[in-house]
Amino acid sequence: MVIYFTLFLRPMYPDCEFNLGNLYLKTRKFEEAEKRFRFGAKHGHQLSFVNLIIFLDEHSRFGEAQDLAVEAINKFPSNPEFLFQYANILGQQVRTSTFFINKEKPKR
Repeated sequence: MVIYFTLFLRPMYPDCEFNLGNLYLKTRKFEEAEKRFRFGAKHGHQLSFVNLIIFLDEHSRFGEAQDLAVEAINKFPSNPEFLFQYANILGQQVRTSTFFINKEKPKR
């Protein structure tokens, strides 16, 4: 497969890891998908951060998703996607009123 060959040639390639993570998601290999998204996030790949946050949220791992969203907000303050994901996570935990009424900011 081309993706594996690319990783063989360039082992530190977050874009390829991101694509591989998406492929693993489609084939329901969730542990592998999470591993690939974590690699991309560790190397500053914003879409890997987004997919990992969504993945954790969908698997009811809200605490991890919230921590990762805060990390992403601090790392990429100009990307509104992370604030959106953070609000979604709070909403899953029935904390949306706190976020919107008190304008709760993620703790840095």
